[in-house]
Amino acid sequence: MAICLGNREEIFRALNEERCDIILVAGDCHSKKVICENWLTDTLVLVVNSDHPWAERGRIAPDELFEERFILREVGSSSRQLWENALREKGFEPAKLNVFLELNNHEAIKKWVELNFGVSVLSEWVIIKEVELKTLAKVNIEGLSLCRNINLIYPKHRLHPVAEEFLRFCRLNKNRFLNMLDEPVAVNTPAANK
Repeated sequence: MAICLGNREEIFRALNEERCDIILVAGDCHSKKVICENWLTDTLVLVVNSDHPWAERGRIAPDELFEERFILREVGSSSRQLWENALREKGFEPAKLNVFLELNNHEAIKKWVELNFGVSVLSEWVIIKEVELKTLAKVNIEGLSLCRNINLIYPKHRLHPVAEEFLRFCRLNKNRFLNMLDEPVAVNTPAANK
């Protein structure tokens, strides 16, 4: 079984070219050639440095977004697609955002935001540790829905036995995975190690 990493466009291409057996992707699929099985639900959140003025407020109006520099995922990623669609649905033009930097890696985006070079929109899951450590903060955007499905997508034809076993594993461990995301992050500090 092959595991392919990439943004939404890249991994759909890999599935179509049969370079991978199953893709795990945010957002829905409308192809009749594949099975799109909803696995989890995820929420994108506005992420700021914990010292940013928005961090203390915890909530902003959508028009305030245009006052800040953004560090976003690249065009073609499901995060970027959901973000821009949500803005359009509320009557805002994403092209008017001050996009300072585009990166294809969540970890890199988090580091740039931690250094206070701008703000971002990321999956709530990828910032759990940083929020607990108080290096990043989540900010709600009034009236903006940023929920998405995480889907297991695979061809309709018979899968390799290892791919079938991977699907079974995902289905059986869905609740275990969600519980792991809800567990507090263990923080190692010099005082705690004494």
